[in-house]
Amino acid sequence: MGKLYSLSSELSENVLDMARLVEEELQGVVKFDEYIVLPDYGEKIVVRFNLKDDSNKCLEELDEIVNSIRNILGDNYWGNLVGHNFEKFGFSKDKLANSLKNINLNIDDKVVNYKDTSYCKFVERDREEIRKLFDLSSQQKIWEIQATGYKDIDGLILIVDESFECEGELEVLSEKNINIEDQVIRAVICKNHKSFIGIIKAYFIAEHNNISLNHVIIQYQ
Repeated sequence: MGKLYSLSSELSENVLDMARLVEEELQGVVKFDEYIVLPDYGEKIVVRFNLKDDSNKCLEELDEIVNSIRNILGDNYWGNLVGHNFEKFGFSKDKLANSLKNINLNIDDKVVNYKDTSYCKFVERDREEIRKLFDLSSQQKIWEIQATGYKDIDGLILIVDESFECEGELEVLSEKNINIEDQVIRAVICKNHKSFIGIIKAYFIAEHNNISLNHVIIQYQ
């Protein structure tokens, strides 16, 4: 098999071009942080940004910034700000998993309505290649693919096994390194957690209500 599109220089350049556009349009208010690919969850690409200075901004202003990011990125990407920008408004990493579990339990599955993107067929191809490579069962879903930037590992693939449930901290079942051409990829298989689908629902709620993802999470803490 060839290199994964999700870890390709082509995708990286496309994302960085869009990230630079966001930075320019918002006149230096935000800085690009990272991006991840969600193969089994709408074939979406999430682009994360960090505020350069959030000391004087209220929660509503952060919502406006996220809405601006969404408008610039369009339907091709999900854009958001990283969580620590919301800590003074009550966001807590320690409560994150429970908040997302609450969202999953309280929000109907019907809110999830994925739209096709210009790259979805390439991510779909990655998904099928990974499924074959690891001989994944129908209960095993590819949660995310992420370029790491590490010297010894080029990419990380997180796989969720829905035949195992965990209630507390994320539990890893196994890890394995593989080589795809000249790239070293680490695959991590973990137990399913209600937070996975919870964060997907939170993205759609946030878009519908024109607020930030983390504002939604705060509401369910």
